[in-house]
Amino acid sequence: MRRDLTGTSGILLGLKRLCTVWRNTVLTALSAGLAVQTAALTAAAQGNTTAAEIGDAVYRNLDSWIIRLLGYNYNHTGIFAGQVQGVPYVLEVEGRLFGGDSTHKNKFSSSFKNSAYNYYGAYTVSNKNLGFNDRRAIVSVAEILVAQTIGYTYVDAIQYTGSTPIAPANITALRCDGLVEYAYEQRGLRVWWPKAASSKWAINYYPAAHNDMPDLTVNPDFELSPWAQRGAPAGAGQGPGYSGPNPANTYLTRSATIDYPQLSSAKVAHTSDPAQMNVIVYFGDKSGVGRLHYRLPGESFYRTSSWSTKLYPTQRYTYSVQTNGVFSCYAEDNAGNTTGKPQYSATFYKVLAQSNPGVTLSPQTTIEEAGQQVTISATKVATGYKIDGWYVDNRRVQTGGTQLNLTLNDAASHTVTATYTRIYYRVYGYVKDGKGTGLPGVVLSGFPNSVQTDSSGYYSTTVPYAWSGTVTPSLTGWKFGAARIGPVYGDTRQDFSGTKIIHYRVYGYVKTGGGAPIAGVTLQGFPSSVPVKTDQNGYYSTSVPYRWSGVVTPILSGWNFSSVSIGPVTKDTPQNFVGSRIFYRVYGYVREGGGAPISGVTLRGFPSSVAVKTDQNGYYSTSVWYGWSGTVTPVYVGYKFDSAQIGPVLKDTRRDFFGTRLTFSVSGYVKDSNGVGIPNVELRGFPAPPWAPVVTDRTGHYAVVVDSWWGGYVTPVLQGWTFKGRTIGPILRDVREDFVGTRQVYEVSGMVLDGHNNRVANVTITFVGRGGKPNYTAKTDATGKYSVQVEYDWSGTATPELTGCVFAPQRRYYTSVRSAHTNEDYGVAAYAISGTVLDGQSKPLANVTLTFAGSSGSGSYTATTDATGK
Repeated sequence: MRRDLTGTSGILLGLKRLCTVWRNTVLTALSAGLAVQTAALTAAAQGNTTAAEIGDAVYRNLDSWIIRLLGYNYNHTGIFAGQVQGVPYVLEVEGRLFGGDSTHKNKFSSSFKNSAYNYYGAYTVSNKNLGFNDRRAIVSVAEILVAQTIGYTYVDAIQYTGSTPIAPANITALRCDGLVEYAYEQRGLRVWWPKAASSKWAINYYPAAHNDMPDLTVNPDFELSPWAQRGAPAGAGQGPGYSGPNPANTYLTRSATIDYPQLSSAKVAHTSDPAQMNVIVYFGDKSGVGRLHYRLPGESFYRTSSWSTKLYPTQRYTYSVQTNGVFSCYAEDNAGNTTGKPQYSATFYKVLAQSNPGVTLSPQTTIEEAGQQVTISATKVATGYKIDGWYVDNRRVQTGGTQLNLTLNDAASHTVTATYTRIYYRVYGYVKDGKGTGLPGVVLSGFPNSVQTDSSGYYSTTVPYAWSGTVTPSLTGWKFGAARIGPVYGDTRQDFSGTKIIHYRVYGYVKTGGGAPIAGVTLQGFPSSVPVKTDQNGYYSTSVPYRWSGVVTPILSGWNFSSVSIGPVTKDTPQNFVGSRIFYRVYGYVREGGGAPISGVTLRGFPSSVAVKTDQNGYYSTSVWYGWSGTVTPVYVGYKFDSAQIGPVLKDTRRDFFGTRLTFSVSGYVKDSNGVGIPNVELRGFPAPPWAPVVTDRTGHYAVVVDSWWGGYVTPVLQGWTFKGRTIGPILRDVREDFVGTRQVYEVSGMVLDGHNNRVANVTITFVGRGGKPNYTAKTDATGKYSVQVEYDWSGTATPELTGCVFAPQRRYYTSVRSAHTNEDYGVAAYAISGTVLDGQSKPLANVTLTFAGSSGSGSYTATTDATGK
């Protein structure tokens, strides 16, 4: 079925409806309209006018002056489609006084919540608790209708082509309530139905039941209208004079309770990093679409998450907390509904554990929820120390212990520190004689503090953790053994036993000032029957009577010692001695065989910490201790020396050395630019005698021997050649030095003129060398000039040639050219006339005499043909 009210029929139907309305008095209509308007607004104010859920039908008054004038309030409706990036939208089709538009998507704020309209609120069906899938299905159908840009109609809820059920593609026009009805009922959700035909509720199956238009005075203006669809009270908005019941039923009711986004659960979770905690919240909303607003600790503003389409049934949000403060959040659904700020909050405090050189605390940074416990541990305490006290913000909260359990209830940052103190243990015991009787007044040396036995022979002292040392009891007239104590890791008992003695030890070391032991030293002056001598470690020991005293003198050849007075000896007595070596000079000269000094020579083998070298005079000097001996070797580049054995040195000693210069070869080649060796080249500058100069052989090779360190400027010399000299040396090895020579050349040039002094061009002058000398060719230019370069000492002949010309001179002779030859001119002496004499059959005629008679006094010439007629 199709309801087509366009064209003439539409106009007539509109006029009929308008005339019927005007049959009623205008005043009555105005009065009734005002009453209805007031009643509708009052009723709407009771509903939800602040928020909507996705898929809700939203209503407002119809902004049409003629409808308001007639007292009707049909309303305008659409499907709430939720928010896109925070902007709420509605899917609708809206009419105008003189026409309408097509299905479209519009901003909710401009189409419904505009201050120019009375917004009645959001409605949903009461016969079913719509879930997420239901609401998405409603919006999905409405979006299909919008995508098809279906036109608007006043007179019907829906117009279509084809048969039922009506598919979206077959809809040709919609009224706003028809869009809502179709979006719900196409998905099987009953909205409105006629009371007289309750089974005909689905608009896609029963469009006529929704489009029927009975008499206006009996029934509502439209069987289905936005006003009727939302279930307005009977008599309200149904036209003047009607007071009957609402002729239809609807399941649409105001959304009395907003489906706010709900906090499903929330918790604070620890992470592997104590400086970070996670807040995990689960929010859900039936719209399935929403976002979370959250404020992190330490921030004064709320951040906003991206829009999510997974809020149904719930979605997990996890946020990292890394500082102290309050975390709070609240959710916003697709309709912009929120439950207020905040829906959830959690308070966190921070603990900063500050380590010091003696105590390492862990973890260094901890974030914890207020009211929950934080444990700070001393993971490392300096060896020999222990925790003395724990402090929170410089306030002592605990004494000792290796960890601190702390629970705080604020949102602040707190600092935890720990102090430490040294660990001490007791070392105690008795000092007794051989019979077990305690010895009072015994001093125990070696402890960190002064220790002495009491009347019973008992002693006690404290030492730091891990202390170790040698403790020696001492008491006049008694002998005790020392004891090595430690490392001490707990209270330790150490007893000592003493023996009454008559003799005491005098002992010690004899060393150099640098601490090196001196072995074999005899210590004279002790009352010993055998010599007292030091061992390889410089140590000595001897026994002397009680209260002995005397002067002891160390003696060893080559050493100086000081005597020491010892005694009276009443206990074992250490006495050390210091000796200093006696040194002598070793000196001399290093020279060449001819007596020339050699400076800078290093003399290896002396026991000196610095290098021993000769000065500019070849002199050296160094000190060695008494009795020293060794092999000394002079070393200097370019010289050869013999080593010498020196010592034992018992006095200042002179030792000279002689060096011989090494010789090296300097050799190479002297060649021309083509790589051909040049023989007989003298290389001047080498240290060669005049009677034996350095000269290249037939291959251009030379070789010479020079002393080490020789250097000089060498220049190759050969007549007729040019060379570049160079500096060679100093020579410290065999070297190769090559040279390149360039032959000297000289110019030979001149001019060719004829008998009238005219310059003759293109004359070829051929230079033919003698004795293996090279050949050359020159040709005169346009000015009759020629020029050629010949090598030094060139010899040969030069012959001019030009067809038909005889030159004078006919040739020139050259021998050993060693300078430039210019003005080597030639003249044309005569010109040749030639030809062939033939008979009538073009055969040559021999022996024909031809006479050339000159005119104007010129000479005459004759010529005779040969066998060829020439």
